[in-house]
Amino acid sequence: MVIDRAILAIAFAWALLIGQARAAETAWIDVTGHAAISGEADRDSARRRALADALFNAALMGGADVRGHTAVSKSVVTADLTIVRAIGRVMEHRIIDQKERQGLWEVSIRARVGLEGDPFCPTPRRLIVSAYAPEIVVSPHAPAWAAELAQQVSADLIEQLDRHPATDIVRITDRRIPAVSRNESMDYTVLTQGSVQLQPGELGFVSLLRIDPLSDAFGPGVALEAELQVHSRDGGVYRQIFRREASLGKPRLLGRAAELTRRDRMGMAKALTAGLKETFTSLLDTKACEPVVAVLSGAGGKLSVPVGRRHGLSRAALAFTTDHDHTTELLEVIDLGSDRAILRPLDPGLSVQSLAGRPVRFVEAAW
Repeated sequence: MVIDRAILAIAFAWALLIGQARAAETAWIDVTGHAAISGEADRDSARRRALADALFNAALMGGADVRGHTAVSKSVVTADLTIVRAIGRVMEHRIIDQKERQGLWEVSIRARVGLEGDPFCPTPRRLIVSAYAPEIVVSPHAPAWAAELAQQVSADLIEQLDRHPATDIVRITDRRIPAVSRNESMDYTVLTQGSVQLQPGELGFVSLLRIDPLSDAFGPGVALEAELQVHSRDGGVYRQIFRREASLGKPRLLGRAAELTRRDRMGMAKALTAGLKETFTSLLDTKACEPVVAVLSGAGGKLSVPVGRRHGLSRAALAFTTDHDHTTELLEVIDLGSDRAILRPLDPGLSVQSLAGRPVRFVEAAW
């Protein structure tokens, strides 16, 4: 009983310390944003600009990176630029007041801000996923049923991917995921069966499975190692490693043939995959909590991104530029389709050319 109480006290103290650390990483703040109304047709847009101003101010209060750059030519200052980049993140916000007076919108919000990487996820995005052929390696010295187990694990992962509430599978193929820089113009398979390249806004899932025999003090056993990969179209890869070992038991006189009967396959499979489902769910949850990110394109005097409603965007979304060497700019969604959104900078003085090619991150700013 004394030991139980001691363990309980330690666990409580540890939980308290974690809670204090988490509380120190984030803070609730009240901020107010403002925007001038240029005309009757601008009322709704001005209110959204005021909200965007409040969100940006909240992000700045969560932390900012300020840089100065001065250009000099023949001892004459030709440019003096200050770059202010918000590095704090608004994880949650709610509007506490909004009013219009004398041609000006004022929107006050209460926001929870902290550094990048906070796991809070109020509005998960949609994950548009293509599932590619698994890469399976089974040692020739592993039990005969190991190859079948690896195939079953791969199939179970695809099924779990399909059932996850944040995912939409657009393709399941037995072909390997193509390299980002690969030229497919002369590829026979692509010409006859079509391309399986990731499209803008899509993610690619690949599982790497390996089964090897092992031997330790408890006798012979089997090790399953899985690497769960989520690929983005720009070549980035998020990896999650999983490993489990299971003992076959002490060797007997019948040798290897007996090893396969000492523990039924179902039990062995259960032991080797224990926790894999939770690991994969955690990976998908993490990816779903990441904001939608895209690169701005400029054409016909308009700015667009190749993501839309299908990826979880709404007309209430606001876009923040995310490149590290420029001032943070904000844009609003003025037209939204399934796979495309048209954006407009909240600063009317910014040109399409100055923003084209810059990456943006979206945040939901629903009223």
